[in-house]
Amino acid sequence: MANQPLAFAELAGGGILLLAGFTGSSLGDILRGNFSLSSPAPLTGGASSGSTAITSGVPTGTGGTGGSNAPGNASSVMNQIGQQHGWSSQQIQDWKNVIGAEDASYSLTAKNPNSNAYGIAQFINGPSEYYTYGGNPNTLQGQLTAMANYIQQRYHDNPSEAWTFHLSNGYY
Repeated sequence: MANQPLAFAELAGGGILLLAGFTGSSLGDILRGNFSLSSPAPLTGGASSGSTAITSGVPTGTGGTGGSNAPGNASSVMNQIGQQHGWSSQQIQDWKNVIGAEDASYSLTAKNPNSNAYGIAQFINGPSEYYTYGGNPNTLQGQLTAMANYIQQRYHDNPSEAWTFHLSNGYY
C-alpha cells in the first residue's frame, strides 16, 4: 500500500510525457492545459522544432529529420553500420524511428533540457557514454556506432525491439 502514491505519480508522469509527444506541446503547456488533441503538430524543417508528427498512429520523427527522413549522410552511415550488424532494412528503419522519436534531429550536440541526455542517441550520461559503447561523441560515425552497440547489448542486436520498447515506454 505504501507504494501506491509513487505508482500513481509514475503513471501520471508517463501519461503527461505521452500526451506531450503526441500533441507536440511542451510539458509546461500540458501541465497548464494549453494543448490540442484535434490535430498533431506538423512535421517541419529545421533543427529541433520540438514537434512530433503522427502518421498512422506512430511517431515518425521530429524537426523534419527523424523517422525515415534521416539526412543522407546519416542514412548512409546507418545503413553501413546496420549491415555490419546483419540488420534487415526494417530493423534499420526501426533504428531511424528510435532516433526520430528521441528528438535529437541527428544533432551531435542535441541536449535534453530535462536531463543530461546528449547527442543523437540521447545517452543519459552525456558525451562520455558514447565511449562506453565503443563510439566517439564527436563524430556522426562514432555516435551511431555507440548507439548500435548499445542496441546490440540491451535489445539482443535488434533495433525493432528497441523501437517496440520505445513505443511502450517513451524511451529506449
